[in-house]
Amino acid sequence: MLGEVVKVSPEQSQRLLDFLCQLDDQSEYMLYRPGERKANGHDLRGHIRCLRCNSAILAYRVPDVGFVSYLALYGGRQARDKHVATLSCGTLKDWRSRGIMHSLWQAGKEFAIAAGLTRIELTVVMANVEAVQMYSKWGFEFEGVRRASWSQSGTKNEPFQNEWWMSYGV
Repeated sequence: MLGEVVKVSPEQSQRLLDFLCQLDDQSEYMLYRPGERKANGHDLRGHIRCLRCNSAILAYRVPDVGFVSYLALYGGRQARDKHVATLSCGTLKDWRSRGIMHSLWQAGKEFAIAAGLTRIELTVVMANVEAVQMYSKWGFEFEGVRRASWSQSGTKNEPFQNEWWMSYGV
């Protein structure tokens, strides 16, 4: 591998934000559309500082390039759900299919075990077949359907799409 998995620190917040904005521009299935992300480096720095011990943002950093992929686990905030984390992840187009996300997933599982997480969950647009296959390969199981939960353009002028609700038992 060319780079390394790192746990993103508050000092890296601007670099992470720049990467996330680049990812938004390249991906049709990330939550934010191009130009829609309103956070700034200072806001993101505060967000990273406030992450609880059951949450982490991991990134794959390549020397002389920067962040090319990330995996975030956001653990529950209350006593009744602090064992559950929601997963978000993405990789820049030119860096896909290189095993980078697999490396991040392995590090994410190690973090989850150390943090006492027992369940990781996510939603994925059904049309995002590549991601659905990746999550299934990782061991995620289908739990249900979030109906009419995704709007590709963000307007009501198109049919809403369904998402899979998937989970992984740590």
